[in-house]
Amino acid sequence: TTQDISLTAIPSGTIAGQVRQAGTGLPLSATLTIASDYATYQTTSDPNSGLYALSVFSDVYTVTAVAPGHVPSSTAVIVHPGLTTTQDFVLGSQACLLLVDDDGGADYESYYHDALATGGYYYQTWDTAAHGDPPLAVLQQYQAVLWFSADRHDPGFSYYILSDGARSALTAYLDGGGNLWMTGLNLNAGNYYTDLFGDRLATSYRGSLPGTIDYALSGGGPFAGVTGLASSAVYSDATGFTPDYIIPAAGATGVFTYSLGPWGAGVAHDAGTYRTINLGFGLEALSDPATQAEIVARGLAWLGCVPSPVELQLTKQATGTVVAGGLLTYTLSLTNNSLIPATGLVISDALPTGLEPVAAAQRIITWQVPHLEPGAIVTVQVAARVGDLADGANIVNADYGARAVQSSTLWTGGPVTTTVSGVAPPQAAFTVTALVLAGQPALFTNTTQGFRLLTYTWDFGDGGPAVVQPVTQPTITHLYEGAGWYTVTLTATTPAGSSVYRAPVEVAAARYSIYLPLIRK
Repeated sequence: TTQDISLTAIPSGTIAGQVRQAGTGLPLSATLTIASDYATYQTTSDPNSGLYALSVFSDVYTVTAVAPGHVPSSTAVIVHPGLTTTQDFVLGSQACLLLVDDDGGADYESYYHDALATGGYYYQTWDTAAHGDPPLAVLQQYQAVLWFSADRHDPGFSYYILSDGARSALTAYLDGGGNLWMTGLNLNAGNYYTDLFGDRLATSYRGSLPGTIDYALSGGGPFAGVTGLASSAVYSDATGFTPDYIIPAAGATGVFTYSLGPWGAGVAHDAGTYRTINLGFGLEALSDPATQAEIVARGLAWLGCVPSPVELQLTKQATGTVVAGGLLTYTLSLTNNSLIPATGLVISDALPTGLEPVAAAQRIITWQVPHLEPGAIVTVQVAARVGDLADGANIVNADYGARAVQSSTLWTGGPVTTTVSGVAPPQAAFTVTALVLAGQPALFTNTTQGFRLLTYTWDFGDGGPAVVQPVTQPTITHLYEGAGWYTVTLTATTPAGSSVYRAPVEVAAARYSIYLPLIRK
């Protein structure tokens, strides 16, 4: 029995696009999942170009791009039969740290921002005054959370208490494997009795210390060797500086002590699935920014966050063809492809043989760039005079680079080659002795600038014939018979053309000496 069957091909199309990193525009290697109610496809974007393309059945799809260290992105896409649908993705980098600003408007965030910038950390900030407490879904996006507060007790000394929602979200965040750092003046005083502080942070609160004195701090555990001074100077009301006296509960470790007492000032707890740090003082109380930065760096390293690497890109452009004796200008462009600002940047360029700097005294030119935001570009230029190089000679500039204070890496670009073709027109010029007298030789010094000079021709302006000066002879003399003003013309000639320089010369009458006889009485 024969049964022929005719099959109709399911209409198909192509979905294609590019995946790039937000801010820098760099290509990303991402996994793309293309799913509909009937089919699911998966492909990856090329790490060098970020491009991807895949043939799929015509349908309505949800396309999701996922790249390590970046926030996933999804969108709906309709693929039409026989057509290519383009869908690009720009993925924001996922920070390791969420900084929660819960200081109630005390403006202590600058201390944390400065310390994090010094350490080179990429992070996100959540302001509870603007957005309320961060929900669990937000906290779970980060490996670590640094939550700072301030002395927010009212005149009746009712200490600031975290909301039930905040404590619940933080507890669930820790139970899910997150890492938490709590710090702030009197934060323990208001929350010591909660499960979050007593159990998860493994902290025992013993009281608030007198607020009219300064306290020397010494660190232990991940802060071993760190010392500092906790001072009341930053607070408008010195009596309000009452740091928390806290000690570790079972299984935790004391990491800071106040020298007076000594009393406990900090607790660290490694629960196996999560880690916590709890400090009885705020970063703002420390008198030294370097100490603030070191404490933040030590603590974040223990919680698993490392500084973000600096990625720079340096390019150089130059005129493709130049002439001997002409100007060659290099343009250097430095791009910050990092997730963090690059600071203390130095760009350098060493001019190759055959070039002389125009404005600088040295052949190695440097530029200082104090600050460059992520994705920003700074451009500098250097002009140089081309020497007496033959036609076809190549000037290769390959010794240039850039550094940032956050990295020891020297970022360089490829060699830039410029070809010499021809010679620049000369620039005729001369000087003459200050006093020119009739009947006496006047000395002219040829100061013409240029290469491949063929002839110098002088017209001294007194009606005499033109005089040709050898190009190897730097000076020439001329005798004027009478006093007066004369226009002197010098013409310098090269294969590139001629240059004419004219200047008036005053010739004074000859001076004679008269000798009188000596008469004696």
